Amino acid sequence: MCKVIQASDNNWMCERCNKQYDHCCRRYIYSLTMVDDTSCTWATSFNDQAELMLGGVTANEMNQYLENGDTQKFEEIFQEALFTDWIFKCKVKNEMVNDEQRIKTTIYGMQKVDFVEESKNLLKAIAGF
Repeated sequence: MCKVIQASDNNWMCERCNKQYDHCCRRYIYSLTMVDDTSCTWATSFNDQAELMLGGVTANEMNQYLENGDTQKFEEIFQEALFTDWIFKCKVKNEMVNDEQRIKTTIYGMQKVDFVEESKNLLKAIAGF
């Protein structure tokens, strides 16, 4: 899998291996804001996690909605993902960008919140005191 650019003849070309392809497989690089009771932070989610968050809709399907002019369906998919509850596994690191230190957060795993299971865990923790 490699990054490709669209050539003038509607083929896709890989600059690394210098090969041309008839089609490409689009993948997500998805920036989002994560919020909890204490603060919020920007994070990056890549293809697998973004598909999970967007209800299993692939980047190719999203591109088809745009190409077909179905912006309503495109917007609906994002609207359904807003303000949903997840448990994230993140990698956080400091990076230097233009002599400025920034914190970069990348999501590498996520799952929907199971409120019943979380409640049971909290009750066990409370009972342990």
